[in-house]
Formats: sequence, structure tokens, C-alpha cells
Amino acid sequence: WHEPAWSLHLTDANATWQAIAQPPFQRRALSVAAHGGKVYAIGGMQEVGGPTTRVDVYDPAADTWSEAASLPGSGMSGFGSAAFACGDDLVVSTMDGFVHRLGDASDRWQTIAEFDEARFFHRMLPIGQSELVMVGGANMEIGKFVDLPIIQLGETTSGDTP
Repeated sequence: WHEPAWSLHLTDANATWQAIAQPPFQRRALSVAAHGGKVYAIGGMQEVGGPTTRVDVYDPAADTWSEAASLPGSGMSGFGSAAFACGDDLVVSTMDGFVHRLGDASDRWQTIAEFDEARFFHRMLPIGQSELVMVGGANMEIGKFVDLPIIQLGETTSGDTP
């Protein structure tokens, strides 16, 4: 459990690590993604209370934290998730096999896909403006994954999820 959080401006050749506003949480096994000029800290395992679907947002321009809409599902849904921005969307793949997105103009997560073989501790990478590839990860029944499924950011599959 690290305190404080740090920032490094990679465009500055003389940059040094600077402490940022203290995060309002202590979590590990979370995913983090940059989206819309902000940094999203998604899900994870809390020091007190166990797994969570909570989402916190850091605004570097204001050096402030705020809370966003939590991921759909139970606390374990946020454990070992993967997140990445693609086009205008922030996309999260959760341990329960669901893929959710949060658009720039939205304060709600939309479920856009479900995988029969859910995975955790994996990564997602964009391969275009509307596609992500899932890499690695594992689940308790199968073990490690070597396939590379593609996530299409088209229409939602199950509507808005509050």
C-alpha cells in the first residue's frame, strides 16, 4: 500500500517525480487507464473490505480525485481487471467475463460483450479506433490464456448498466 502517488512528465527532459494529491483509496490488483485527460483507477482489492468495483478519477490539471460510477457486478468483478482507452471510450474487461465501456459523454458503464472464458490479470491493447485485443491472463479452471480475442466497440449487447 503505497503513499503518496507520484507523477512524472515524460515530455520534460529534466523531469523529476512529483507527489500528487493523496488518492482517496488504498487498493492493489486494480487497473489504471488514461482517458479524456484523466486517469481512472478501476476496481481492485482494498486493504479493508476486500475486492471492489469502485472507480476513482484523477484530474492532473486540477490535482484532484473524484469518484465515478462503479463497475457493474460484485466486488470480485473489479479484481484483476484490464482497462484501456480506445477512440472515445474507456473499456474495462472484468474477471466475470464482461466487457464494459464508458464514453466521454457518459456517467454510466455499458456492457458491450461477454466472454464464456472469463480472465483476470490480462491486458487490452487497441488495434484500431474501434477494436481492442485481449492478451494473456488466466482463470481458475483453464489456467493461462494464449488466445488473442478481439473486442469490437460496436453496439452494446445488454444495454446501459447503472
